[in-house]
Amino acid sequence: MGDKKTESLKRKKQKALDMLLAHDGMIRGSLVKTRKKCGRAGCRCESGEMHPHTYLSTSGKMGNTIVYIRTEQEAAFRRGVKAYRNAVSLLDEISRVNIEIIKRGVADEK
Repeated sequence: MGDKKTESLKRKKQKALDMLLAHDGMIRGSLVKTRKKCGRAGCRCESGEMHPHTYLSTSGKMGNTIVYIRTEQEAAFRRGVKAYRNAVSLLDEISRVNIEIIKRGVADEK
């Protein structure tokens, strides 16, 4: 078994892993707000008061993707994007801990 610092690092790593598993519904991307004209005659947007729209913007191997988000779905998408960003932060923390453990000369026992 390792010294107290190594054991503390392993506990920290396990806590981050447990928290990572709790991030259900992760969505990679960003929410983008725009305003557009609808094109209906007599609509308020003809005078400049545009209609708000929300999109999920993602990028990956296949290029950029934009997905329209209905107003009633926006909160769920916002939670998913936030969960993903929190998960990335946890992965960064796990990486830092793994570096510290390896530098201390302690290999993962699994």
